[in-house]
Amino acid sequence: MKYPLPSINETKAAVLKTSLLVVAIFVVSRGVVMGFGYLGYLMTHSTAPLYHVFCQWDCGWYNSIINHGYETEPINHRHESAASWAFFPLHPLTLYYTRELLFFLGHNSDLFIVNGFLLCSLLVLYRYYKINHTTRDALFCLLLVAFSPYSVYFSVPYTESLALLLALLVFYHASVDQWVYAGLFAALLSATKVIGVLIVFPMLVIALRKYSVKSLIRLDQGTEHVVFSLILAPLGLFLYMFYLYHHVGDVFAFKNVQVAWSRQVGNPVTVLLEGLSNPFNIKFYFALITVSGLGLTAYLVKRRLYPEAILLGLGILMPLSTHLVSIPRYIFGLFPVYIAIEMMTRDQALLRYLVFAVFSASSAFIAVALTNSVVYVN
Repeated sequence: MKYPLPSINETKAAVLKTSLLVVAIFVVSRGVVMGFGYLGYLMTHSTAPLYHVFCQWDCGWYNSIINHGYETEPINHRHESAASWAFFPLHPLTLYYTRELLFFLGHNSDLFIVNGFLLCSLLVLYRYYKINHTTRDALFCLLLVAFSPYSVYFSVPYTESLALLLALLVFYHASVDQWVYAGLFAALLSATKVIGVLIVFPMLVIALRKYSVKSLIRLDQGTEHVVFSLILAPLGLFLYMFYLYHHVGDVFAFKNVQVAWSRQVGNPVTVLLEGLSNPFNIKFYFALITVSGLGLTAYLVKRRLYPEAILLGLGILMPLSTHLVSIPRYIFGLFPVYIAIEMMTRDQALLRYLVFAVFSASSAFIAVALTNSVVYVN
């Protein structure tokens, strides 16, 4: 993908047609994924409200933040003392204000807003990908996202759909030289997930494809917005760290509390090899997904899609340096995965049908597993 990118020249009728196609992909995919999730809910014979069945694991921490704020001291946990400091603030803040605005929906407003983020993500991804690719290829990329194995996490109160949208907005605006917008969305992303701060590295690569290092250092005309954007990118994380310092006295509380989930920074290669060493353990499955993700990263490098490769590679290596648990969800939450798969299967219709079938079946299975509290799909 070459930079700078041209604008998309489409008639209003064409824009309307493709927008309706994107909406149709969203509606059908949510019907399938959430429908199977509801089927899983019926299988549990639970009398709990449907929202609580979709609100599993991390979602409970976000509810705690919304209802009570961040703790001032750790609380008991199954491993060690834990606290909600590990969960970044933008997502629970968004859910809080959505509940206030859509009070008549109750907690179901959470499902409304995260699905809204997913729809916006699909529209932005189409806009971004259509710049240098055909409509058919862009729409297939959208199908991969909408029916991805862990697609259910885009529709439950997790950070996945918000982070996906913000990452796409950063890439799109940086690619079309709207750097102030890119910096603002990057700052929001860094307040959403810890990996959000790493978005500055793909942004830097995009900038270096447009401007020389010397021109950026000298702040030549036209580069001041780029430099401002790069400086702005980690602002969300810095503000959260400032808050933690005054709230609990530990600027790195979000990192230090990870020990409660058995996450301590180590050698990612060691973690991966350990997972691959036992094929009869669930970690072996996590390790295989990780290897596949690293393979897709290498493919993006081969295609010279360096910004996308950096985002995907860092998005894998950061969690891999601590643990294999949840890593498939993290990988499938990164949009470069779908770009790589789309490009690898281009002009191979049979292979595309096969990939789509596997994705669709997996998304249905994991949706059922989620509502049945099967912990390995977390």
